[in-house]
Amino acid sequence: MPISPDSLPDDIAALKALLLAREGEVEQLRTTVSTLEQALNVRSLEIEQLKLQLAKLKRMQFGASPRSSTARSRNWKPGWRIWSPRKAPATNKRDQRRRAASPNAGRCRNT
Repeated sequence: MPISPDSLPDDIAALKALLLAREGEVEQLRTTVSTLEQALNVRSLEIEQLKLQLAKLKRMQFGASPRSSTARSRNWKPGWRIWSPRKAPATNKRDQRRRAASPNAGRCRNT
């Protein structure tokens, strides 16, 4: 609470006592703030753990979210190759010889 200059004592010893009392109050407030910050951190961690647990239970109950998988992975079937605009690397000696002989071999052409 604010102190008006008129309410302060003129005696130095009384001013020192008032200052020490205020410092004690400030220290108590610092301790209280520290305790509350620790409690807040504990609660925040607990909330994060509960969020993770809730997400896990939702996945167990309802399955994976459709947003978590892309269209490619939903439609992909084993054995399919994913198309790439770049030329795929040669996998064996015959492919290497064929590509060396014709630079356009293996590419799609628009006719």
